[in-house]
Amino acid sequence: MEYHSTGSPTARLGGSVPNPTDLSRRLLSTQQAQDAADSTSDNEGVTTPTSRSRINSVTRFDITPGTPFWGSFSPAPRSPVLIQCCCRREDCQNLLVFLDNTRSMESELRLAAEVGQALLQKHELYQKDMANFQSALEHQCARAEQKVQELDELVHELEDTQRVLTRERDDALRQKNILEEVKFFSV
Repeated sequence: MEYHSTGSPTARLGGSVPNPTDLSRRLLSTQQAQDAADSTSDNEGVTTPTSRSRINSVTRFDITPGTPFWGSFSPAPRSPVLIQCCCRREDCQNLLVFLDNTRSMESELRLAAEVGQALLQKHELYQKDMANFQSALEHQCARAEQKVQELDELVHELEDTQRVLTRERDDALRQKNILEEVKFFSV
């Protein structure tokens, strides 16, 4: 069996800890043995009691529909996994450290999932706020464009009025000049 170096963080947790790859292989073989035992007992119709240690009976990895994040897990076709060390001792230091690390990783995974959910909710809230802000801004822009059109129309009206008044002034000046000339010549 391979062991981690003594300076590694895993080794500091509980002395000599087996390599995770080796543990995965042993876990797989234990699962296969349990599946084989379950299938033979199902085929025979007889329930055979299995020898389970106190530690292994506590460490079932069972995800049921009532648990949080059920939708993110795919259902496993087999029964819960019983983890047992190759030495078959209940107080095996390697198994205890493995189970402790597993629980720690599960709690970190739950925390990461909760943080992820919180971030998703916050993101959705920001998106909703942004949509509200965008619609308010679009409404404000539409009102501003309408006001610009109204002011453009007012400017055109004022320019037309100015042209009319300028013509009337020019006509009045011409008439005044004509009257002054007539008055000047008549005097």
